Amino acid sequence: MARMAVGDTDLRAMLRIVSAPDDADDAQPLPRSVLAALSPLFSADAVHFFRLDVERCATPVYQEYGRLDEVDDEDAIDQVFWSQYWSSPFCSYPDRTGDLTSVTKASDFHTMTELRRSQMWCAYLRPFGVHPRDDVVPAQPAAEHPAPAQPAAEHPAPAAVA
Repeated sequence: MARMAVGDTDLRAMLRIVSAPDDADDAQPLPRSVLAALSPLFSADAVHFFRLDVERCATPVYQEYGRLDEVDDEDAIDQVFWSQYWSSPFCSYPDRTGDLTSVTKASDFHTMTELRRSQMWCAYLRPFGVHPRDDVVPAQPAAEHPAPAQPAAEHPAPAAVA
């Protein structure tokens, strides 16, 4: 699988951002200034930090910077997410593999065409107004992945939406 490389410059910028937040006394897991500073670094309209509890199909921790489109029924859209989670390699990768340290993105698993046709994209991400960007998807086929392993109970999952 072709993975996103984090260069020294970006790594130094991320470390600087998380080392000296403007609002360190914030009661949230990540200070809002950290999410705000990551947004331009990722060239993202919205940055989300969340913890997934895959055994309970819940999101016990959720933070966002930037806004996506509103959806009419949040419970229904959550059900869509969880119904597609294990069949979406770009979502379930950490739980399927146990790899909690690699930097991955949707284009590591799908071509642009595959991504636009995926159920996770069509039924879950598109209603929020998220659109795949051509410049972040390599022109190589998606890699094969092993069958789902026993899911981890909880782990943090930062996400950037361009």
